[in-house]
Amino acid sequence: METAPTLILYAYTGKWDLGDERWADRTVPDYFYEDKDAARKDMLGLHATLEADPDDSYPPLCLERIETVPMT
Repeated sequence: METAPTLILYAYTGKWDLGDERWADRTVPDYFYEDKDAARKDMLGLHATLEADPDDSYPPLCLERIETVPMT
């Protein structure tokens, strides 16, 4: 029996969100990318937007690599 391939996806999140609990909040939309460069580009764009706001302080953003477990 053939198994499905392993998928590699990329996402970014703020450092304050690290941990399994970040996946439990279903009010936040998921942004997954199949391409690391596309994820990095969007993450850096968000970083530039947040950095331009002098009144707020935001935690660093992290690029995450997510590898799925193949279905059997």
